Amino acid sequence: MKIIIKTLIALTLLINPGCNKNEKNSKIPIKQKTSEQVYTTVKPKIVSYANEIIATGILSNKYEYQLSFMIGGIINYLDVNEGDYVKKGEILARINQTSVNVTTNRLTLAYEKAQRDYERVEALYQDEVVTLENLENAKTGLDNARLQLESAQFSRQYATIKAPSSGKIQSVLAQKNEMTQAGSPVIIMGSDVGGKVLKTNLADIDVVKVKMKDSCKIEFDAFPKTVFSGYVSEIAGTSDRYTG
Repeated sequence: MKIIIKTLIALTLLINPGCNKNEKNSKIPIKQKTSEQVYTTVKPKIVSYANEIIATGILSNKYEYQLSFMIGGIINYLDVNEGDYVKKGEILARINQTSVNVTTNRLTLAYEKAQRDYERVEALYQDEVVTLENLENAKTGLDNARLQLESAQFSRQYATIKAPSSGKIQSVLAQKNEMTQAGSPVIIMGSDVGGKVLKTNLADIDVVKVKMKDSCKIEFDAFPKTVFSGYVSEIAGTSDRYTG
């Protein structure tokens, strides 16, 4: 054990002079090369990575009406042309109401007769001259006559076409003195309510990329230097039956 200790002491003495020399050398200042770093400030930019979809469409009113008569007849009044501006409630067309008035008057007389019959039978029932069945049959006849009269009066209201709102006449599909059928469109008008929209068709691979309120840019040939801003306000729930 003593030999080992002496050896360690000897090694320690040999190592210490070297350490002192390194300490002296470490005190010598070392000149390091430095380089200036240049920084540049850049403003952030918003970049859109959305796919661009290009489509063509037709500008039209959001709400369009196909106006028609509820009953058929001969048009005896039609005083509007394509492009005319009309106000809400304005009379646009009317069919000959001679037959309508005749039917209404006939049903009015039938209703008045049924009412008299019911009152007479009711008085007889109070005197126990007729049965309850007779009174109920008279009441049924009165109700039937009243319903027929109300139906005729309602139909007569729609023998005249009035503008449902203010707007512009887009198309006139009939002329004065022509025969028209019930429910057949006579006038097509666009309403001022809701403004105008651009309707376009998109393929299935494009429509799945579109979402409500997506922004879009609209260009017209009539305004080559103007770009209009818009947004998606409606997406159809089914494809077009003709084009798919």
